[in-house]
Amino acid sequence: KHYEDIVYCPVFAFQDTSGVEHVIHSSVGSNPPRFPLGSTVSVLYRKTDPTDAQIEDRFILWIAPMILLGFSLIGGTAGFILRPARK
Repeated sequence: KHYEDIVYCPVFAFQDTSGVEHVIHSSVGSNPPRFPLGSTVSVLYRKTDPTDAQIEDRFILWIAPMILLGFSLIGGTAGFILRPARK
């Protein structure tokens, strides 16, 4: 196997608001590893289902939606400018 074929998926543990510890094996990975071993990360989870927790990823939460909004604004503006003239 080549090094480039390896994907590192984080495993993280956290305590929910009840004090119960959960260990999560993330299905999202990267190469190189995104978090060094022993890193402290922010975790997002629903109180109703803490087993579906994920590491807070600012790119997915904020930057990606902003990029999509930017493309939408560009497309909307182009559509408005290039629309056929009314007679």
